[in-house]
Amino acid sequence: MDLLSNDLLLQIFSRLSEEERLEGGAKGLPSLRQLSLLEVPVSTGLAAALAGLPGLHTVRLEALRGPPPSAARPHLARLGTRLESLFFWFPRDGSPVDADGICTVPPGLLACTGLGHLAMVLASDNGWPHARLAGLDLLPALHEVHAHGGVPREVWTCPGLASLHVEGNPVGLPAASLPASQLALLTELHLSGWDSVCQLSALPPGPYLEGPLAELDVSGNLFQPNRVPAALGAATALERLAVSWDCDPAMIWQQWPAAESTLCQLEGLQSLSVSFLDSSLPASSMHSRHLVSSSEAEDVLHELVSSSELALSLEVSPDLYWGV
Repeated sequence: MDLLSNDLLLQIFSRLSEEERLEGGAKGLPSLRQLSLLEVPVSTGLAAALAGLPGLHTVRLEALRGPPPSAARPHLARLGTRLESLFFWFPRDGSPVDADGICTVPPGLLACTGLGHLAMVLASDNGWPHARLAGLDLLPALHEVHAHGGVPREVWTCPGLASLHVEGNPVGLPAASLPASQLALLTELHLSGWDSVCQLSALPPGPYLEGPLAELDVSGNLFQPNRVPAALGAATALERLAVSWDCDPAMIWQQWPAAESTLCQLEGLQSLSVSFLDSSLPASSMHSRHLVSSSEAEDVLHELVSSSELALSLEVSPDLYWGV
């Protein structure tokens, strides 16, 4: 093939839409074994092409531009154990519901028994205060969940869950204690309260604190009565902790004895990340969720930590939470 022909092919290819290029590329790669798509729309044609590739054994569809069309879902289901990672939108209006009116996981998704990583957006114009997604805990390989807009109650009963990252507070946390056999494998938990209209005042119940939990980010929350909850003393495997404290140095001094007592119980704790917020603002004010910088509060905290028996590194930063 000469140069002119190559140029002509490139001109034709450049006129195709992104969806057409992806679908054509998928159909033209029958020996493809692994595929990872980031920031692309999954059309019905692309889903069908992927499902039809006989050699494809690992598929990751992440950070998609909007939800896959309903017509694409049966094709995604055909991927079965091959689909390992998925970014999915669950709209409150339009999602399938069960006999009790509870939103359910699309049936096709339950066929993806190899799905280990699920990033979800719970989309609703009026919020989703008590999120439910019946069937979510039936995905046998699910071990990592990233959620925006809330956390379905079913997440807390996924037996193999090791990592849970939540952007904005999970306003649908279960009120009762979880069964002792659930969340026993949780090693990472991020419940950041930034940019949320619902802050946590207490840690969610459950046995995860007594398990292999090594990383906990609860920054942006106003825990009561102390900013470092006493319940954290049970998290003996904890290595990294992120919390938020009042920017008022007097309040730091007042709460430090209780916080130090709890932190001293965490013998494996290596890193403490602290952000400051202004709790003097009205609870209804979104500004109360915003980070503030306070060199005086930072100096006080450094002094308290250095004079204690805690052997850990202290990080004070306005941008410390580890992402979702």
